[in-house]
Amino acid sequence: MLIADLIHSCSNENVAQAALISIGGKLAEQIVTYAKQHNLTVGVLVSSIVRNFNLRSDDAAKIALQDQILGDDQPLLGGLRALLEVAMENDCIILNKDMDLSLVKAQCSWGQSAQIH
Repeated sequence: MLIADLIHSCSNENVAQAALISIGGKLAEQIVTYAKQHNLTVGVLVSSIVRNFNLRSDDAAKIALQDQILGDDQPLLGGLRALLEVAMENDCIILNKDMDLSLVKAQCSWGQSAQIH
């Protein structure tokens, strides 16, 4: 249920942008820099990462993420932070200019091997 809430909420560009602001820190700075370099808004970038995770993750990856954030004071922000960290580390955020999620780099499968930590 938590992962479904995360995906539903942060697939919205405005919610995704607000969530990143709430996360703050070095990760947020990296995402903002990346978005600027690729002429994207932060909301578009973050929501695309979340939608990519939803489309390409297997059940095991979703369960692992849920297990990780259960009991957190802010589980949705913790889950988003974990997704963004994995996306940055594994270069899972390159989209074409039309934001076609089918063209996200294939090597980022969001399977168990994507080590959500």
